Amino acid sequence: MVRTRPSAFALLIVCLAFGAEIENYGSTHKTGWFYAITVTVFITVPVIGLFFSLHTANFLAAWLWTMAVGIGLPLFAADQQRMILWFFGTPNAEVVVFCLQWVVAEIFWLLLYDRLSRRRFVIPA
Repeated sequence: MVRTRPSAFALLIVCLAFGAEIENYGSTHKTGWFYAITVTVFITVPVIGLFFSLHTANFLAAWLWTMAVGIGLPLFAADQQRMILWFFGTPNAEVVVFCLQWVVAEIFWLLLYDRLSRRRFVIPA
């Protein structure tokens, strides 16, 4: 049985509330993408973090790899406007970041499933 944690949901609500005040888009089309990317990060980064926590023995290395892949890679991709325009044909970086985040999380989900099904951990049980 999966148990939900109300503290994680409360943290999501607080981050969305404070995040909306950081850069207020008003009634532009980017408001929806801000919330979509924020919810996507809250769903995908734990999957990536769980993979790296099983992949590395050091907590700090797992955390740094999680931040680099889960947060840094999509932000780096969003910064490459000319590459996005050339490769995808759209200057809308939010769509690319949203899709890239899900693709990266799906890859790490499959790798995590493989490691868990074969019971391959860094520290033997």
